[in-house]
Amino acid sequence: MQKVREAAARVKCQNNLKQIGAACHMRHDAEGRFPPAWVKKNGDSFHGWGTFVLPYVEQRAAFDRYCWDLKYDDPLNQPAVRSAVPAFIYPSAPGGREATNTAGGQSYGVCDYSPIYDVDPSLVATGLLAPWAGDPTGVCAVEQGARFTDVTDGTSNSIAVAEVAGRPELWQSGKRTGDPITALVTRAGGEVVGE
Repeated sequence: MQKVREAAARVKCQNNLKQIGAACHMRHDAEGRFPPAWVKKNGDSFHGWGTFVLPYVEQRAAFDRYCWDLKYDDPLNQPAVRSAVPAFIYPSAPGGREATNTAGGQSYGVCDYSPIYDVDPSLVATGLLAPWAGDPTGVCAVEQGARFTDVTDGTSNSIAVAEVAGRPELWQSGKRTGDPITALVTRAGGEVVGE
């Protein structure tokens, strides 16, 4: 029975990613660009990627309630930003996070997916991506997302959004594998690779 649940969760996650990918494409069709990872104003993060795709993941009402002239954490944006978006929730991630997804006395909807906005320069420096000759800017770049013509490998060969379920804990294959810091500094065999 557990295997059936895990298979169903994988299918649901794949469907979420397909729906989010289609939403990113629909946003490009409407606005000429993929959604940005986030938009800043006066150095502060103002709007996140999920807000830009709400109308394309069947969340038009939340999108319409969002006040674009105000920062995402403004109390007037609470009805929109605390909305549960089914396509943004990974089915095997731990439940009950809705009650604890708060900051500054405000609640936020859970989101188990994150935009790819760049390639980390420290990853390039490791040589794992050698030979590296690419542009580190991601499909959902900060401030403004890419256009189709900016994605030189083609959108079918590029990652726009990835699963990051269960943050801040690290989860792999539906199981908690440790805290993020430990996971970043050790390999599967336990060899320390950084601090």
